Amino acid sequence: MEQEQSLFPVGFINLFPGHTWRTLGLLTLLGIILPIVLIYHKYTQKAGKVLKVPGSSANSLIVAFTLVFSFFRNKSVDKNVLFLQTLCGGCYVFDKSRIWRFFMGLRPVALFYKPETVEAILSSNVNVEKSFDYSFIHPWLKEGLVTSGGAKWKSRRKLLTPAFHFRILEDFIPVFDEQSKIMVSKMREKIDDEYMDIVPISTLCTLDIICETAMGIHLGSQENKESDYVKSMHNVAETFIARVAKPWFWPDFIFYRTQLGKKFLKSTETMDKFTRQVIRARKSEKLKQKVIENDEDNQQDEIASGYRRKRQAFLDLLLEHHLKDNTLTEDDMQEEVDSFMFAGHDTTAVGISWAIYALGLYPDVQSRVQEEVDSIFGDDKDRPITADDLKQMKYMELVLKETQRVFPSAPFIARDLVEDLNVNGYTLPKGTTCIILTYMLHRNEEVFPNAEKFDPDRFLPENCIGRHAFAYTPFSGGPRNCIGQKFAFMEEKVMLANVIRNFHIKSLDQRDKLHIKMEMVLRSKNGLRIRLEERNKIVTRWLPLCIAVLLPVIIVFINRYKRYLQMWKIPGPQCCHPILGNANIVPSFYRFQGVAPHVLLFQTLCAFAHLFDKERFFRFWIGMRFVVAFYKPETVEVILSSPTIIDKADEYSMLHPWLGSGLLTSSGNKWKARRKMLTPAFHFRILEDFLHVFNEKSDILVEKLKEAQTYKWVYMEHFITLCTLDSICESAMGIKIHAQSSKDSPYVKAVYEVGEMFMARMMRPWLWPTIFFSLSSYGRRFYKSLTDLHNFTRWVISNRKAKMLNSQAANEKEENTGENGVGKSKRRQAFLDLLINHHLNDPSLSLEDIREEVDTFMFEGHDTTAMGISWTLYLIGLDRTIQQKIQYEIDSIFGDDKKRPVTIEDIKKMKYLDCALKEGLRLFPSVPFIGRMLKEDIVVNGHTIPQGTTCFIFTFMLHRNPEVFPNPEVFDPDRFLPENVAGRHPYAYIPFSAGPRNCIGQKFAMMEQKVLIANILRNFNLTSLDPRDKIHLIAEMVVRPKQGLRMQITPRC
Repeated sequence: MEQEQSLFPVGFINLFPGHTWRTLGLLTLLGIILPIVLIYHKYTQKAGKVLKVPGSSANSLIVAFTLVFSFFRNKSVDKNVLFLQTLCGGCYVFDKSRIWRFFMGLRPVALFYKPETVEAILSSNVNVEKSFDYSFIHPWLKEGLVTSGGAKWKSRRKLLTPAFHFRILEDFIPVFDEQSKIMVSKMREKIDDEYMDIVPISTLCTLDIICETAMGIHLGSQENKESDYVKSMHNVAETFIARVAKPWFWPDFIFYRTQLGKKFLKSTETMDKFTRQVIRARKSEKLKQKVIENDEDNQQDEIASGYRRKRQAFLDLLLEHHLKDNTLTEDDMQEEVDSFMFAGHDTTAVGISWAIYALGLYPDVQSRVQEEVDSIFGDDKDRPITADDLKQMKYMELVLKETQRVFPSAPFIARDLVEDLNVNGYTLPKGTTCIILTYMLHRNEEVFPNAEKFDPDRFLPENCIGRHAFAYTPFSGGPRNCIGQKFAFMEEKVMLANVIRNFHIKSLDQRDKLHIKMEMVLRSKNGLRIRLEERNKIVTRWLPLCIAVLLPVIIVFINRYKRYLQMWKIPGPQCCHPILGNANIVPSFYRFQGVAPHVLLFQTLCAFAHLFDKERFFRFWIGMRFVVAFYKPETVEVILSSPTIIDKADEYSMLHPWLGSGLLTSSGNKWKARRKMLTPAFHFRILEDFLHVFNEKSDILVEKLKEAQTYKWVYMEHFITLCTLDSICESAMGIKIHAQSSKDSPYVKAVYEVGEMFMARMMRPWLWPTIFFSLSSYGRRFYKSLTDLHNFTRWVISNRKAKMLNSQAANEKEENTGENGVGKSKRRQAFLDLLINHHLNDPSLSLEDIREEVDTFMFEGHDTTAMGISWTLYLIGLDRTIQQKIQYEIDSIFGDDKKRPVTIEDIKKMKYLDCALKEGLRLFPSVPFIGRMLKEDIVVNGHTIPQGTTCFIFTFMLHRNPEVFPNPEVFDPDRFLPENVAGRHPYAYIPFSAGPRNCIGQKFAMMEQKVLIANILRNFNLTSLDPRDKIHLIAEMVVRPKQGLRMQITPRC
C-alpha cells in the first residue's frame, strides 16, 4: 500500500524523533497557558483593590459579559442609548458614594461624578494619560495633542497654547460669520418642511469652519456633501464608535482584518493624503513669500504691525513655527491639524445643536436671547459680527453654558492611571480607567438645585460664587483641559446669533421623548427636530393686507354694536376687549411647555362650564365670532330640536375643501334633499350586509393583538383606528386598503395629515381666513394631501361605476329589483354601490356629489367609531368586575368558540355590552362638541341670542350633569338599563347628536363597535395601566388622549 504523503518534507521530520514532538507540543501549550495565568494573576491583584470600591457584588467578569451581551442582544433600543442609561442607573444606585466601579473584560473602570473626587483625577499633573480607547484613533491622529501623553504632551501643549490666544482667535470670527450665514441660507431652504434635524446642518457648518481655520482651505461641505474628505471623516467616527462598543474588535490584529477595520484604514489614508498635500502646498507658498521678502527685519515688522490682520489658519501659525524651528516637523504639524479637526468638529456641532434645541423648547429664554441680539444688531441681519459684538452677548453666554451643563458635548472624560490613586479612602491601582461622567456630574442637586430645569441664570456671576471648580467641566478641567474652549464658545456665539437674527425656533420633541445616546459626543438617537419661522415675516409681508382687512372689520363692528350689547348680558368669562373678546386666552395655550394647546383648550372650556354651572350655559367670543355654550338638557333641546336651526357652525366650512357640501357640511334645502335620499341606505336590513366586513376586519385585529401580546403594553387606539379605517373603506367604497397590514398606505397617511392640519388651523385664529391658511405651510400640506384623497376617491368611483354598468348590462333584472334602484340583492353592497345605483337612475346626483358623500362617510365614520371603541375598552380595562360581566354575556352567546362570526341575532343578545358602550360614550363622547349657526334671534333662559351666533352644544359636560347622572364620573353601565332610562330627558344623552340633524350612521357605528369589542373580549383580558386622572384629554375632531391609552393584553384561557 502506497505510503501517505506527509505535510512536511521527509528530511525535516527525520530531524526530530517522536518524543521530541511531544516535548514541542507541551512547550507550546505552556507558552499559551503561562501568559494567560500571568495576566489573570495581575488582574486578581488589581481586582482585590478595585473590588473594595462600591459596585456590583457579582463576579466582575460575569457582570461585564452580561452587560455587553445584553446590549448587543437588544435589537429595539440603540446600544449607545442603553449604555448611557445603564451608567446613569448605576450612578443613582451609588449616589451616596458618588463613585462606583465595574469591569470591561479584565480592565477595571471607576466612575466619578462628585466634584471632590473628579478634582482628584483632573487636577493631577501625573495622571494625564488618555484612556486606552484613544489608541484606536492613532492611525489618524498619531501622537497629537489629543492622544499623546507624558513629556511629549506637555511640550506640545506649551507650544500650542499661544496659538489659542484670544487676539489670534479674533482673526477667525469672519470665518465663523461667513460659514454660519451659509448655514442660515440652508436652514431657510427647509423652512417650509414639516421639520428639520438641526444636527446634520450644524455639523456641515462646523466642518467647513474647522477646515478653513485649521488648514486654510474652503472645503464647501455645506454645498458639497459628497466630498471624499467629508465622507472619510464620517467613516472614521462611525468605525471608531463601532470598535469601542465591541470588545472583540479591540485587538489590532483582529480589527484590521475585518471589513470595518479596512474601511477605517482606507478613510484615514484619504485624510492623511489630503492633509499632507495641503501642508506642503501651504509650506511652499510660505517659502516663496520668504524668498521675495529678503529683508527679514522688515518681514518681522510687517508681521508685528499689519500682517496679523490678514486671516491666518491654524496651520499657518504652525508653519511659521516650523520654519523658525525645524524640531516641529511636517508630520508633527499633520498630527496637530488632524487633532484640531477631530476635537473641534463634532463637539462644537452638537453643542450648537443642543443650544438651538433648548431655545426652541423654552420660548421665554429664546425671547431674552432675541432681545439681546436685537439690541446689538437692530434689524440688520447682514452686518458681520465682530469681537465687540460677542463681548456684549452676556445672556447668550449663560444659555450656552447652561446647555453644556444639561447636554455636555463630551458626556464623559477618561483617564488611565499611571500610578496608584487614593480617592475617598479607596485605592485605585495603576492601569485603572477612570471615567468622569460629566453628564451626571452636572446633575448634582447639591450644586445645581432642580438640576433637570433649564435655567441660564445659574451662571450669573453672583450664582457662581462658592461653586466647586470641578462641579462644571464641559471642557474638562485641570492641566489637560480643552485648549480650544474659547474657540468653541466664540464659534457657537456667532452661529447662534446669526440663527436668532433670522428665525423663531420651535423644537418639536419634549426632552422626555428624546433617546439620548453616548458616543464620542452626546447625541439624540433620532436627531433634534425643529421648525423655523422667519422673524418679522408677518410685519413685512402682511402689513398692507392687515390694514385692508382691519378697516372692514371696524365697519362691521359698528354695524353689529347691538349684537355686542346683547352678548354682554349673557353669563360668561370677562372679555379683554369689546372687539377681541376672549382672544387673550389663545396665546396662553402656547406658553406652557410640555402641555399641548389642545389639552389647555379643553380644560379651559371645562373650567368655564364648572364656573357657570348654575346657568349651565355661557358665552365667549373671539373677534367677530360669537359663541354660546349649552350643556343643560332643556336648553340643548331648544337648539337641536328646531327644524330651522340646522345650519352647521362656520368652523365646519374649514372642511369644505375636503367634504364639499356633503351631508355633514351642507345646509338648507340641499341638506334636506340629501338626507331624505340617503336615509334608506342606512336601513337596518341593509346594514346587516356589512356584518361580514366587521367580522373580517376584527379577525385581523385580533391576530394583530395576538402578535402584540409579548409587549408590556400597547396603545390600543392605534390598533382600533387602523381596523375601523379598513372597515369604513370596504363598507363605504367597496375596496380593501389593508391599513392594518400596511400602515404606509398613502391613503392612510393622507387621511391623518388632513385631520392634523384641520386641527392646526382650528387652534390658530389667524389661519381661519382661507387666504392666510392657503399661504401657510399648514395649508400647503393640507391641500397636497387633499389632492391625494380626492384623486383616490374619484378613481375608485369611476372604476366602480364602470364595473356596475358592465354588471347591469349582463344582469339588468337583478341589479334593478329594488326601491329607488338600491336593489334587494342578497349580495353585500358597499355604500358607494348604493350611491352609484341612485346616480344611474337619477343623473341629478353627479359623480362629484357621490365623492362628497363618500368622503363625508369616511370622515364621520372612521375616527369617531375608533375612539368610541377605544375609550370603552379603556374603561372596561379599568374595572375587572364589569369586564367579567361582559365576557360572561359574550361566553353565553358563543361558548368556547372564538372563531364563529358575529351575527345580527348575536348582537341583539348583547344587552349588557350595549349598556357598557352607551356608558362609555357618555363619559367620552366621540364628538365632544356640536355646532349650529343661528339664522335668526332666539330667546333662551330669558336671554336673547342674536342672529349669527354659533351655538355650541358641549356634549362632554352635558353628559356630566349630576341631576341626570348621579356621581357622573363613575363608569356604571347599569345607568342604561331600561328601568334606569325611563323618565330621562331625551336631550340629556346625545352621543350621536339629536333632533332632525342627528347622526345618520349611529346604527352602523353601534353594530361595528359591538362586533369589534365582542371579538376582542372573546380572546383577551384587558388591563388599563393609567388611571383616568392621569389621562390628558385633547379636543380635536374627536376626544383623544394626549399620551395614548396604554393597555396590557393577556390571552383568555
